Amino acid sequence: MTKDLTVFKLSTLASSLTGKEVALLVIDYYLREEKEGKDYTDEVKTIASTITYSNPSRKAEYVFYYEMWRNCGFFSLDLQTCLLNLEINTWKLETIKQLILESCSKLLFSRFVNMLPKYLTIEQYDDLYKRCKISILAEQLPLETAAEFEAFSRLKKEGLIPDNASYGIDDVFGDNKDLIDTFEKYISKTLRVLEEDLTKGLLEEVKVKDKIGWYHSGEEYIGQRGITGESWYKYDKKLDRGYNEIVDSKEQLIESYEGEMAVVSGTAARMFNEGGKICWAEKNRQDLASGIQKGMSLSLQDGVVVLDPTVESSLEKLVEWVNAGIQKSTNHQEVLKRIQTNIFNNKIELGGVSVGRAADIINNPKEVMDQLIEQALHSFELFVTATKPKLKNVDKLKIKVDPSPDEDFVNKQIKMLTDLAERESGYRRPM
Repeated sequence: MTKDLTVFKLSTLASSLTGKEVALLVIDYYLREEKEGKDYTDEVKTIASTITYSNPSRKAEYVFYYEMWRNCGFFSLDLQTCLLNLEINTWKLETIKQLILESCSKLLFSRFVNMLPKYLTIEQYDDLYKRCKISILAEQLPLETAAEFEAFSRLKKEGLIPDNASYGIDDVFGDNKDLIDTFEKYISKTLRVLEEDLTKGLLEEVKVKDKIGWYHSGEEYIGQRGITGESWYKYDKKLDRGYNEIVDSKEQLIESYEGEMAVVSGTAARMFNEGGKICWAEKNRQDLASGIQKGMSLSLQDGVVVLDPTVESSLEKLVEWVNAGIQKSTNHQEVLKRIQTNIFNNKIELGGVSVGRAADIINNPKEVMDQLIEQALHSFELFVTATKPKLKNVDKLKIKVDPSPDEDFVNKQIKMLTDLAERESGYRRPM
């Protein structure tokens, strides 16, 4: 290796080389200094001393390649600046990610708070039960579905299906044609009995006007012949006692209409002095729920995750800067890569540490963004069951880590660097 040669032998070797080869040898020693931390000044001086005015074309060739390498060193500082700006914007992106992750934690916590029962005094609980009872007894029950539930209850009574089976939920019929036929016969018989009792005044007839009720769900029931909930509640001949059981149960009826409720006493039952409509326990629960929601940077709207407008705007601007930084870094790397290949024939490496770090720096912002989006969507999977949640305007948040180099920029920069080295050396490189 040249680093093991004596000064005389090194001088002899360098004297036999072309100007380009001498430049590459000098550059190699400079690169060794960076890697090894060793001083090769004497070797460089010995090699460079073989370049003399007696051979101007050899000298010009030497100067061209040496200056080309030196100019590429300055150009690689531009790449370093691009990568530094990219790192700064990645840190900013990381900050927004942490902000969103904090909101995701708040969101999860708020979900558990919202699962807490509402707090009522005994008097409020009793009053709420009365209102719920009025509501359910005012419902209109389709005559046809009432007959179906009655027929299903008769199958249970006769031991033809399990006693704990639920109509419309449990598949108790399967391929049992005889059981299906029996069920349909019971429906027909029940309908006739109900119609007779309507004429006798044992049931009160009404047209169904609501699409959802105790025995039905769907717009197809609107306008059908029905009976009032109150008359059905008083109808002692029915087999299906579930309707009466829920009407008579405070806890079940209130939970069915209003959700879970907890009855409080003592200090917790004191009425809040602004309006006096809620007790202290409920006031504290509401304050906790609303407090968690403050400062949230994302929300769920119709199954779509929506970022706070300010956060979304900042994020989109950052993504724009990051993508521009990646594009500039890619362009600069391409310039150095082509000069290294086409001018230096890959005998040396251009860009040094900057090029070595570029891949990781370019990939980092995409990893941060992917984590941000994944965590945001994952937090809302608990709230969206029908489909996977989607992030609004997610296309504007895509980070492109492998853009194609800008050919116009690359060609202009290579020409600029080549022209500069040619002017400094007086050497025109053969094309």
